[in-house]
Order: sequence, then C-alpha cells, then structure tokens
Amino acid sequence: MEETYKEKLKLIQDKVNLLEPRIFLSPTEVMLMVFRHTAAEWSVMSLRKRKKMGNFLQSSEFGKNCNIFSRQLIFNRDHNFCMICGNIFDMDFLNVDHIIPKSKFPNSHPWNLQTLCIDCNKEKSNKILDMIPLFLKGAKFRTEKCFSNGTGSLIKLMNYSYQTKSFNEEEDIFNKIISKYNSWNDVMKYLSIV
Repeated sequence: MEETYKEKLKLIQDKVNLLEPRIFLSPTEVMLMVFRHTAAEWSVMSLRKRKKMGNFLQSSEFGKNCNIFSRQLIFNRDHNFCMICGNIFDMDFLNVDHIIPKSKFPNSHPWNLQTLCIDCNKEKSNKILDMIPLFLKGAKFRTEKCFSNGTGSLIKLMNYSYQTKSFNEEEDIFNKIISKYNSWNDVMKYLSIV
C-alpha cells in the first residue's frame, strides 16, 4: 500500500516535470511586475484614500501584491496541478505549501514550495513527509526550468511574502536532503544539526 502511494506521487511529479513552462521570467521581471501592479492599484485609488494613507504607498499593499504574485508564480510553475492528488484546479482552489513545514525550516525558497489543492493541503499527513526529497527534487527541477536566469530576487520575494528567512546555504541544504535522505526522521535529524 505504502509503495503504491509513493509511486503515485512520483508519477505526478514526473508528469508535471515534463510539461513546458508557461512562463520564463527573470527575477528582475518578477519584481517589476509586482511594482507595476502595486503602482497601478495606487494610481486608481481614490484621492481621499491616498490622503488618508498620507500619500505614501503602504508596505501592506506591496506585501499583498507580493503574496499574490508569489502564489501565481508557483501555481504557474506547477501548471495548477496539486502535487498530491494530481488534479488540475483553478487558482482559487489552490494553496502554496511549504514542503518542509515552516515550523521546522522557516524558509520560502521556491525549491521548498509546491502547489496543493485546498483539500490535500488540509489533509496532508505524516505519511507524506517521507516524500519530502521527491517533492524538493521536483520543485527544484521546475524552478530551474522556469527561472533560468537565477532565483535571487525570487527568493527574496517568497521570503517576504511568507514572512520567512533566507539562509546563505539553503540550496546546499536542499540538495543534501534530495540526494541523501529517504525518511522524515532522517531529514529532521539533519535539520537539527544545520
């Protein structure tokens, strides 16, 4: 039973990894999209509301737009597939999931993010945790395919959106997990010494 479940999850990863990216964006283009969207919202906002805000764009508006764009980028990267059930959903029925839970590793590197439908995200259980290396490997592959010009600004955007932090060696940590660990217990032991 357990092996069949792992095989199903691997098939979903393989299927999505074979799809061609819908978008090719540099990190600079991503940040420009966020700024343009925020500026457009600001320009159509009523004069009364802008005066009330002190005519300054508030960081909460920028943060809201960062979150919207970061979610859209991950959904597009994953072609709106839920990485657990394998179904395609409209963005309104999707969540961005931290593969290694934020409580254990507070980092929103794109390699640590995946698309899940609302139901699978709610029902995600410990049995899936042993699949973390597989999920990280798939997210890494799809991120490198979509964002070939580097992920520096994208990582900053994701960490800002999800209020997490960045580590200098995060990619080394993920690569080690992908290549050396097969169980959640092993991953947790490794993360406790990092």
